[in-house]
Formats: sequence, structure tokens, C-alpha cells
Amino acid sequence: MQIVINGQSYTLRGGDDPYRMEKVARFVDDKFNQVREKVASHTSAEKIAVLVALNIADELFRIKQEAQESESYTRKKTLDILKVIDGNLS
Repeated sequence: MQIVINGQSYTLRGGDDPYRMEKVARFVDDKFNQVREKVASHTSAEKIAVLVALNIADELFRIKQEAQESESYTRKKTLDILKVIDGNLS
């Protein structure tokens, strides 16, 4: 499978979902374009790639934190409901 990121073509092998890999490649290419628009025109592709990696890692960490907070909230609410049920059954 061929993908293009930042004007460079890459051959990917493996992976069981080509549609998902295309979406991932478009996502990374979009991130590359977003960063390139914000940096000086002489910024190297390597530096842009590092900034893209940092931005994607930041998104991942934020999403993980939100998932943990959601799980914690759900767990607390479930325990609250169980206490109410136990109180009504006693």
C-alpha cells in the first residue's frame, strides 16, 4: 500500500485494515500541513516531523486523561447507585 505524507511516498506492508491505514496517513499528512503553515518556511522536514509527533502525542495524552477521568466518574456514579440500591433493599 502506498501512502503520501508531506509529499513523500511510503510503501506500507502488513496491517489488516487498509482503509484505517489510509485514514491514519491522511491524519498525519494533515497534521504535517498544519504545522508547516505555522513554522518558518526554512524549517526542515525533520523538525516539522518532531513537532507533528509532539502534537499527536499531546492529543493522545489528553484523550487518555479524559478517558481515565470518565472511567473514574462512571465508577463513582456506579458505586453511588449501588449504595442507593443496597439502602433500599435493607
